[in-house]
Amino acid sequence: MPRMKLQISDLLEARVRTLAAAPLLERDFLLHEVSRHTRVIEIMAKKRPLPLPLAKALSWGLSELLQGQTEHTPEEHRRLIQAAVQYYVENDDDDHDLESPTGLDDDAEVFVAVAAALDRQDLVDEVAEHLS
Repeated sequence: MPRMKLQISDLLEARVRTLAAAPLLERDFLLHEVSRHTRVIEIMAKKRPLPLPLAKALSWGLSELLQGQTEHTPEEHRRLIQAAVQYYVENDDDDHDLESPTGLDDDAEVFVAVAAALDRQDLVDEVAEHLS
């Protein structure tokens, strides 16, 4: 079965594929990580200009993807969702999440590509509203 093509740069897709190759983690752990990272952004947004509405939209969208998983969710889909979560919770990715008002743009790009590949246009639209 050919793997799903993501509509992102080759560099970002390579990073997502690396994250997707990691062992699968428990959904509750990933939900906790999303929540934890969003709380960190909320705290840091009090000290510097950070895109808090985008962080909250990403947190909601990632949680929706995670909570929508069932025992019938294909492994490739679970891996892509996990990769999007892992990319979001990494601070020092393509653009550091906590050091720039555009620090979550790359995270949003990854999320949008994964959600679109999973045919979740509703989630794509919600996050796209918050892009700078």
